Amino acid sequence: MTETASTYLTRISRVSLASDMLSSTHFNHITRRFQRAKDAAFSTTIFPQVGSFDPGSQELYVSERKWIAEDHEKPDGPYIYEKLLHRLFWKVDRKRTVFVVGEIGVGKSTLVDFYLRSYCPSQKAKEWKEKLIVSVDLRNVPTIKEFDEQFYSQLRIAIVNRLKIKSSEFDITSDDAYAMWDIRFDWNSDHHRKQQATCAKSIMEYRGGLVNMTLATMNDKIWVQYALDYLSIMLSSDDPEQRARLPFSFLVLTLDNLDQSPLDVQSHAIASVRKWLVPQSRVKLWQVYIPLRPATFHVIADKCGPLPEFEVIHLGAPSLTKILETRANKARFVICEDGGTAKSELMSELDAPDLSKELANSKCEMFLAEVLSSTTKPFFIKLLNKLAAGSVRRLLWLWEVTLSSQSLQRSFEKTQFMGLPRLQYLHTYDLCDALLTGFYSVHHRIESPIANLFFAQKEEDCPYRSLLGVHIAHFAAAADFLEEDMTENQLLSQIRVFGYPSRHANVALQYLEQKKLFTPYIEGGERMFDVNQQIVEAHLELTQSPVYLDNMAMVTPIEKDLPGKICLTTSTNNKKFVARVESTLKFLRQLDKDEGDLLRAVSKREPNEVEEFLRVASDTHMPSCFRVCSDEFKARIQQLEEGPYLPNVTKAEWSQISKTDVFQKAARMPKLLAERFRDELY
Repeated sequence: MTETASTYLTRISRVSLASDMLSSTHFNHITRRFQRAKDAAFSTTIFPQVGSFDPGSQELYVSERKWIAEDHEKPDGPYIYEKLLHRLFWKVDRKRTVFVVGEIGVGKSTLVDFYLRSYCPSQKAKEWKEKLIVSVDLRNVPTIKEFDEQFYSQLRIAIVNRLKIKSSEFDITSDDAYAMWDIRFDWNSDHHRKQQATCAKSIMEYRGGLVNMTLATMNDKIWVQYALDYLSIMLSSDDPEQRARLPFSFLVLTLDNLDQSPLDVQSHAIASVRKWLVPQSRVKLWQVYIPLRPATFHVIADKCGPLPEFEVIHLGAPSLTKILETRANKARFVICEDGGTAKSELMSELDAPDLSKELANSKCEMFLAEVLSSTTKPFFIKLLNKLAAGSVRRLLWLWEVTLSSQSLQRSFEKTQFMGLPRLQYLHTYDLCDALLTGFYSVHHRIESPIANLFFAQKEEDCPYRSLLGVHIAHFAAAADFLEEDMTENQLLSQIRVFGYPSRHANVALQYLEQKKLFTPYIEGGERMFDVNQQIVEAHLELTQSPVYLDNMAMVTPIEKDLPGKICLTTSTNNKKFVARVESTLKFLRQLDKDEGDLLRAVSKREPNEVEEFLRVASDTHMPSCFRVCSDEFKARIQQLEEGPYLPNVTKAEWSQISKTDVFQKAARMPKLLAERFRDELY
């Protein structure tokens, strides 16, 4: 082990991953008091009740959505998109394949599921519950063989379960369902008559034995074909009693997440359902729905033909503002219904007496109104929208995490006693701090929706560990990568230029995938990364913010021998403000040391490798993490020093902070990593 690598084994964090603080959640007292109100506002179970449909109230999916429907003539009057879906989904002249096209997170699959389960035209009111809806998840299916295994297996299970659950009179696998095999066996042929007479069994016993032997060797693909043929015959029967035996009137199929599989699998999937959509097919599918990203749809339309006749619904994002307003109103209504005052027990080791034990309704309602009125804080709203990347579920989750934080309750209660107008002192720092801590007393590396880019790699021998996640995010955000999805090898090659071993980079990538910075998929046998640009940009913005540095300093392993110490603090405890600053300054020293170690290691390489490092660092505009983070932190310190917020901090303490070696060194340093290398070592 090298001298540099040995220092990584000395790193510790003030709050380790095994800490009791991360073993249980600590919601703030207001949301514990009004759990039902919080659930009403931010529950990610966003489907309405099955069978209920009020076009004016379903703001998530239809009327308030930013639709892109140039391919279709808009109907007149209100609820134009409900009418459009009515025509595409239900009219006699409908096309039986519908591509629902939209970016990641806009709710393509959710729209289809919502509409099929919860809305039918009035003349079909009794039939909304009479659909056999089979949604097949084809996420990351690497080969055609695995597609067939998953696709037909899921179809078979869905058919059997629906028939068993919904009807006690009809079971397609029971001994009285041999009609399913009429297409396969000509029971009246001389062969079968002789076989039945030879074995001295009744016709039912003979047929049952033959079917059981067939089932023992039949794969899912053949079984599904016979089942769909038989069910389609029943659905098309002129005999109402025959049709009534089935618990559904329509066969509906959704190929979900198809665009996360390779092109050959996509083409095979289209071909697999196309055979059921031609006029001469015995299978009578009502419709097939295929949600896709725009780029994937264009590829499929170009390379996976011939396609069956299809419609395209271009889907835009829902109105996130409308969603938030509607959910907040629901929560306030629940609070008004509840009434009374409740006591709240202090449960967290970071709890302080400044949190109220008596929670009147008026106070809880004011808290909710003030937090959600933070729409006047444009940076925070913009940040949340980027982190949500158009996903309604993710946005609601981010708001729930923020609203549940104990630090947000502290920030709210501190401002009540300053004699100043409300909404003026719940700053962006307070809201971001609540987002980062969430359900816990400190940032939780795994459970938090926000990644700790300074701790993307847990291996103790990983060189320059605090910078690996930040550098990966910058590589992903580089403009030349965003023109098209990048391969895993492309990204790893950039990471290796900076001196990170591939095994460490792979672990960090897995962590960042969990936080939705990347969506991996297979194309042409190669692993690809779909970079979620908005989430990556949001994390890079956070990385340079003082509130992110303050929080990550407590939970990121840092070398013990560096000057300063790490203290366990909260954002609202003014008495520990100086200790919180000292913790972050020590953390900045760690960033400086890791950056210096990286550059010194590069300087010892062959000249061509040094030039390659400088080229990559320059092309990606890789910043000096230490410099830019120190600048932002210094600006916050100066702002607080000039304001009236911290009267307990003495002039001597302010002077000591402002003259720290961290700020002085950062001031002499270039902002770009390549320039720092040239200044110091080249």
